[in-house]
Amino acid sequence: MASSKETYCLCGQPYNIGQFMIECDCCREWFHGSCVDVKIYQSDDIDKYHCPKCSQTYGPSVLKIRTNNHRADRYELGAESKSAQIGSPAWVRALAARAMRPVPAALQRMRAYQFTEEFVRDNEFTRPILFNTPEGLDMQMPNPATFTVRSVLRYCGAQLEVEVIDVRRQSTLRMPLGDFVDYFETPPEQRDEKVLNVLSLEFSDTSMARLVEPPAMARRLDWAERVWPSAERPPRPAVQRYCLISAAGSYTDFHVDFGGTTVWYHVLHGRKIFYLIPPTAANLALYQQWSASNQHNEKFFGDLVEWYGTAELLPGQTLFIPTGWIHAVLTPEDSLVFGGNFLHSYAIEMQLQIYEIERKVETPIMFRYPLFESMHWYAGAHLLTLLRRHNEESQDEDFIINESQHKYPAPDLPSLLVRGIKILTNALKEWHALKSTDTQKRDNIPKCLNSVQLVRELCRELRTLEKKTTSSSSKDKDYKPKNHSPSKSHSKKHSSQNTKKSLKLTLPKPIMHMTLNSEFKDEKHNKDIYQETKVYNDKDIVYQNDRGYTTQDVKTYNGVQEKVYIDSKEGILSDKGYTYAYEDQYDHETNGYIDRHGKKSGSVLRIKLE
Repeated sequence: MASSKETYCLCGQPYNIGQFMIECDCCREWFHGSCVDVKIYQSDDIDKYHCPKCSQTYGPSVLKIRTNNHRADRYELGAESKSAQIGSPAWVRALAARAMRPVPAALQRMRAYQFTEEFVRDNEFTRPILFNTPEGLDMQMPNPATFTVRSVLRYCGAQLEVEVIDVRRQSTLRMPLGDFVDYFETPPEQRDEKVLNVLSLEFSDTSMARLVEPPAMARRLDWAERVWPSAERPPRPAVQRYCLISAAGSYTDFHVDFGGTTVWYHVLHGRKIFYLIPPTAANLALYQQWSASNQHNEKFFGDLVEWYGTAELLPGQTLFIPTGWIHAVLTPEDSLVFGGNFLHSYAIEMQLQIYEIERKVETPIMFRYPLFESMHWYAGAHLLTLLRRHNEESQDEDFIINESQHKYPAPDLPSLLVRGIKILTNALKEWHALKSTDTQKRDNIPKCLNSVQLVRELCRELRTLEKKTTSSSSKDKDYKPKNHSPSKSHSKKHSSQNTKKSLKLTLPKPIMHMTLNSEFKDEKHNKDIYQETKVYNDKDIVYQNDRGYTTQDVKTYNGVQEKVYIDSKEGILSDKGYTYAYEDQYDHETNGYIDRHGKKSGSVLRIKLE
């Protein structure tokens, strides 16, 4: 490779490792593909390249001669006697001609309100789920009437490097997004059977992120949202928002999403066909053998297992695929799809199992879930807090004397979650033991966590939970209902508990009063005199009351015998009753007597209540 200080091409710029360049077979000069109008995906078809200057002397570039339509290399010699390879145009056409297999065991259709965390927690999310409409999923998508692939280019930028899959070769290359969009907008009949597929355009850091919001269930379960510290460095793995741009004829061979993640897809334009295989022990063992085989690109994995199902995804539909499911995808027509991946607490066992398979078949790091082990360390800390809180609430129940004081007992942790925590604890224990000899294991442990203490505390809380579970089960087994037949002591106790204490009511003194003319007056300036009437010896005794209580603040007690003293004479009030006002501020009260002063006559009315 020439020195980076040298200049090349018609533009006279130095070599750039991130920019595609091609060498002229005549003058041996290097040129940027963008300067001589040669795309990276076209270079494989060129046998001898002639630069613009040399083409004037030696003629145009010489293309390779095709020999077949069923092999990954369409220029392969002796291809007639060889079988078709996955991804070739002939093979894709044969797959598209197969009949659909809508097996109920491979797909369930639901409405959004049925897909809840309780549904996942109860281990019901074991099959892919298809939603016909996005209503109720609480997700945000661009308007399909106005949003196109050109819109993706506008939001993400033409120079953004994207990974593109050459479907025929089943290989990956990198190219600017602008070049891919130019290819995608070319009519299919003019693409020269070149099929390209973009699957890993993660756009969380672009301006397009505000247009797409994953479904609410994905956000609620996602460890990246729940357990990864927001201020932690490095930032959380960016796998929540993917844009998939697939040309007609694209095919993605059987795979399990990295790290055993759960995945969701929403079709904005086009159509997708999924080939679905459940993650049974036998199927995963076959998948591991098939992935490690050198001939796996000539064998359709669906024919090796007991059965597989298909699901067709149309515009406006959404598909959730649970952890571990082995699936392939065929794109019959140009498609624009949004999707995302997430790890969660109810799939720990399968996630770790897929991670181990990836390690055994030596899956390249670029195709694995980023920071997988670090995410599980953070999840361990999160689940430790959950375990500790549950054990403390369960312990509090043992100290409750009165059963009525505990209306809401601590609910049991789901068995699926408890099993996952145990498996995760064992994995963390193993990773911690290897950190002394494996630098990668050591680097995967977050700096803010004490791995020794975390593993120890998880084991302790799991033992506590197991003891509580064993104790409660033995109590339920030995439980004998008590005889609650009524007795004298029980009746007395019950009657004493039902005895109601008298209540003392204190009402606030009104500030405004409504007159007969429906006008409100301030109490401070109210000069009206309200009168109270007592009956003594069949005569009404009227005395003036300047306190201004309204009838809403008084209550009448009938049949109360009262003694009244007027001019030092004692009498008994009749049982016609009298009015009594709450918050009545009397002048003074002594020995059960109450003195009330008239305002005009100055007479005193002394009342004794008995």
